[in-house]
Amino acid sequence: MSPGGARPNQPNSSSTPPRPNVPAQAVSSIKTTPNSRGAATVSEHIGLVGTHVNQVRPWIQRDIEKAERCHVDTMLEVLLQRASLDPKTEQHDLLGRCLQAVLSVCNWTATPAGKAPDKDFHSSCIKDALDNYVLQGVEEDYYGPFITATNIALACLDNIEIKGMCAASGKPEIILQMNDMEMTQSHQNKISQRRPNVVILPFQSSCEAFPDDDILGDMEHILKNTIREPETKLLWKNVLALIEFKRKTKKLLRVPSLYHVKDYVPTKPEYLRAETPVTNTPETPALGPSQTQAEQPQAAPPTMHRLDRLAAWPPATTSNSSSKRKAEEPLQSTGKRTKTSEMEPRLDVTVQTGLYAAEMFAANIAVKHLLNLIVIDAIIWVWYYDQQGTIQCSGINFIDDLPRFMVLFYALQRFNFEGWGRNPNFEEVEQGGSHTLKLDDKEEGSQILQLDNEEGDSQMLEVNGMDLLFHTSDKARVTHYGLKGRATNVVLVTSEYLAKKYPDIQKDGMVAKIFWAEEGRTSELEILKKVEEIAKMEKVVEGHIPHLLWHHEFKNPTSAI
Repeated sequence: MSPGGARPNQPNSSSTPPRPNVPAQAVSSIKTTPNSRGAATVSEHIGLVGTHVNQVRPWIQRDIEKAERCHVDTMLEVLLQRASLDPKTEQHDLLGRCLQAVLSVCNWTATPAGKAPDKDFHSSCIKDALDNYVLQGVEEDYYGPFITATNIALACLDNIEIKGMCAASGKPEIILQMNDMEMTQSHQNKISQRRPNVVILPFQSSCEAFPDDDILGDMEHILKNTIREPETKLLWKNVLALIEFKRKTKKLLRVPSLYHVKDYVPTKPEYLRAETPVTNTPETPALGPSQTQAEQPQAAPPTMHRLDRLAAWPPATTSNSSSKRKAEEPLQSTGKRTKTSEMEPRLDVTVQTGLYAAEMFAANIAVKHLLNLIVIDAIIWVWYYDQQGTIQCSGINFIDDLPRFMVLFYALQRFNFEGWGRNPNFEEVEQGGSHTLKLDDKEEGSQILQLDNEEGDSQMLEVNGMDLLFHTSDKARVTHYGLKGRATNVVLVTSEYLAKKYPDIQKDGMVAKIFWAEEGRTSELEILKKVEEIAKMEKVVEGHIPHLLWHHEFKNPTSAI
């Protein structure tokens, strides 16, 4: 969403690869939003996305390479603040108090909330699982111990009360679930296929993945089902976050018998960087000297300290000035041609996780932000994505520094859906086959409507008497596939109100465009007004421009974060 255009030292350069057969635009006083860089630019050509992502991968990698960095303690403070009773008011030494509070879980003396002492479901079992995790083995051997240790920790953290923090519900809210099976999603009639290792789900979604084991209790489900593949395929729209694993060290250090709160010790590496993917098939000779930015070796970017957009929660008052990033260097055209029959390259874990994030953005409407986790050996990194780009925090060695790991999941456990990035203005509710979509109750003039829908594929919105029925599961829906930019979604919509107001418009001929606009640029509303004025004078244009029936600007856009 940052402004595009030529670089100062290269006035004729473009921030995105040129599109064929597109004439140069005449100079106009209207400021239009330029093409975004990275995967946002190719999202409209989503036909590239399928089982192979050779053509999309460089764009995702480009966005990943531009990730900002922050210290892990800064990330933890922000996540804790969002999970607090008053997210607007900063709490003194919140991280320090939380680190002290979770020591009972780290030192194996805590018990799960609402549970009688059980030798198989106690904080001491966390150490047993971690002892198994540090043993020598292949990558797949470590999913189970990590899931078991973390899920038991979540149950114990549910019992921890800290002043100023939201109280847990007393029952499982989120759960780590082994997946490692194919997850599919349709994008403009093309099917993407991904295989994340472990996902974080609402507890109910995990239970629904095992329909034959509905008689199991919570504890039995956690110990038995979460460490095996689901019986039914998981849906991307239910995934809150995911965890991707890589194992490089054959054997890790022993688990300490006692933990204390200590200063952060940088991990090695402290931050991750995207590595060039490895292919199993030879490539054709280069067509020219130019190569993509993603293929060239790059020095690690400096640590970034500009994290106002991450820390501002809820968003601050929006100003007229643009909060977007400055224009970046352009992507050059690729110098190597990949055969379409070649196998997809083995992607770097950061790029692979970025592709998963793109799936998560596409699965829900108007997602504000996401976070995913990467685990390599005993180090875990948090990756945070929103429409302005990506932030990664420094790593946590959860064998050496278990308290910080526990604080991370203590915060995540207390997130509501808005904390996970779901847009509260688009809340889907299911009640006996009805689906509704509503504005936040704080929106002036908003109303909640119930609409029976036997197909179960539509959602409802009403603003100041305006009823909108979004057909979000219709195959004609155009989804966004990328990590940054305008994140445009186009959805078929019907409206009784608009059908009566505009009788000449076919009831099934309306679409809704949902996107993040560039604040510092002329709005599309103003642009369309200008185009309509031109159409009145140029008859050849008449009938070839969209007819704007209604528009609404939501408060507190992501651009303020």
